[in-house]
Amino acid sequence: MAEVQKLHGLLQANDLNGSLHYVASLTTEQLGLVVRSYNAQYKDAHVVSTIENKVAPANKHSHDHLHLLLFAVMQAADPARHVSLLFEESMSGLGTNEDQLSRLVAIHRGKFMDKVKTAYHGDYSRTLADRVRVRQRQCGHFIDAMRWM
Repeated sequence: MAEVQKLHGLLQANDLNGSLHYVASLTTEQLGLVVRSYNAQYKDAHVVSTIENKVAPANKHSHDHLHLLLFAVMQAADPARHVSLLFEESMSGLGTNEDQLSRLVAIHRGKFMDKVKTAYHGDYSRTLADRVRVRQRQCGHFIDAMRWM
């Protein structure tokens, strides 16, 4: 598939701008097909791993482009898994990103949310509901601790 070869060549050449322009020129369906084909053809070099390992951002602007490229590729490859990752990212670290969490819940409802929950459970070996409950307890204990300081 010529599209896979083109993406592979751009990534191997560390051409961040070229990769981003190429990915942006494809529809989500086309990109999903290219990513799945890439992963099947280069079994030892998953497209996301290749981007993370081969494409080195030169500056802050390039770093933003790298995140945009990864976002587009991950969203096209497996939308439910990508959203489950966004849920986890919004709850990790010291604080919960409540705005992002609210947006994710509001945007992704119904049958798609069932796919997100399944993907989350597969990646993190716990349910999304359990993760939210744990995070609520953690934040509550943190707030209680801050009151005593």
